[in-house]
Amino acid sequence: MPSSGTASDISPQDANDLLSKFITESTKLQVVFRTSNNISAGLHGILGAASPTMLVAKPNNLPDAPFLVFTPGTAVGFRYAAGRAIPDAPLPPGFRITSGLVLTYPDSSQIYLLELAND
Repeated sequence: MPSSGTASDISPQDANDLLSKFITESTKLQVVFRTSNNISAGLHGILGAASPTMLVAKPNNLPDAPFLVFTPGTAVGFRYAAGRAIPDAPLPPGFRITSGLVLTYPDSSQIYLLELAND
């Protein structure tokens, strides 16, 4: 699982700019939700708007597709790392991580948005 120890703090505005880039460019992501008790779940997909304040990550637009909905505006911390600073994580075949954004919430849960590129 990725570690936030090698990432750098960024401002909420920089995080918002990066989220906007991910949405606008339909960036392929590995999205991981980790609870404060180190329970994790993840999926591969792209980001989109679920509402004016919430984002959704899902692999496709099928109604039964897995999804993760979250509110970036309630995060209390934002960290960014280049791909070389992110430890190994399970990836789809033929992909590598190029960068990662970590959102931390008041209960210490985290959402990792790991940008994927073709090998």
